[in-house]
Amino acid sequence: MKLEKMKRLALVFHGPEVIDGGGAVLLLEALSSFEVRAALGGITGKTAVIDAGLQHVIDISMDLRPSEVVRRLHEEGADLIIFANHAKTLESGISLGAEVFKRANVPNFVQVEFQGRRLIPWRAEAAELETLLRILEPLGFEIAPAELLADDIISKDGLELRRVRGVLPDEKIIVNGVVIGISNSDDVTIVAKEGKIVELRGGMLIAHNLVKLGKIDLKRAMVKSARVFRRTTPPRVLKAAAQREVRRVAYFYDAEHVFSRIESVDAAVTVGDDTTCIIGDIFKRFGMPIIGITDGDADCLVEGYDGSLESLRKFLPSGSFVLRLEPESDDIVGEKVKTEVFDGKDEIEASFKEVKEKVVRIADGKIKAVLKT
Repeated sequence: MKLEKMKRLALVFHGPEVIDGGGAVLLLEALSSFEVRAALGGITGKTAVIDAGLQHVIDISMDLRPSEVVRRLHEEGADLIIFANHAKTLESGISLGAEVFKRANVPNFVQVEFQGRRLIPWRAEAAELETLLRILEPLGFEIAPAELLADDIISKDGLELRRVRGVLPDEKIIVNGVVIGISNSDDVTIVAKEGKIVELRGGMLIAHNLVKLGKIDLKRAMVKSARVFRRTTPPRVLKAAAQREVRRVAYFYDAEHVFSRIESVDAAVTVGDDTTCIIGDIFKRFGMPIIGITDGDADCLVEGYDGSLESLRKFLPSGSFVLRLEPESDDIVGEKVKTEVFDGKDEIEASFKEVKEKVVRIADGKIKAVLKT
């Protein structure tokens, strides 16, 4: 089937780099003569979509992995899925595309990789490729072989070993959103036993972070490496909105589902240094203050954040309140807040002042410093 006869194209973007670097707009314009449904897979690119003013063009409502977004758009009737990405290296981009393709397992799937400007035909008809290449060649793209890589996971002596592809030295190794270690080479392997990570070959394991991860299926886990979540600088950042009245407060232990809950709440309690920074940076765009519970043990996943309260300030919405607690106590206090203030729920009807006073009372005796904005 020729692309000209196809009415239903799906564009699945991944990561902030393809948005910040202008790749998303370039691709949307190049395919403007077709009916295109555009969406973002994963969560790290959603803030970039908002900063670029593309949230009404690119659907950011799905809290799904890239492969799950691909699968959903295929099930909704897309004739061809185009996966658009801008990786840090061509190797890591191809590795990601292969992983998404294997997991989604859809009939027609191509990758537009802006790192190196490659069109990768994971599964497509010759006529489709010919038409796509004709559209993309003037933009500097060329065909790259679509070769599925060998399985990165093996079982040996009761252990599961998974190689991390495309890693560079001094990068954070992230499994299902949790930083489990730091690489010290470009050859890194995660080792697990009975569903628990026990070693990071080619890197340094951060043992206390593994508590957040719990038991996993290493083969199915989302694994990536990065120094920070957003390598690129946006052309503009959405201006901070005026603070609004707080009637409903959310609880966040991580940032995984933050975008799906923004419209239903007015403020948040955030637990953890990086979670506080990431959600603060997002909520700032909507005029929604946060109450942060931190202990100084940051993985520093946001560019410009070094773990200190002072560096955190610029990421926080006006009217926010952050506690810096004794080491290794933010999770403990956070659990008490979830139980005693939120009654185990993710959201409650309450004022910001009321929740803040209760959090301070629970944290009393462990507070080392306070940051107000």
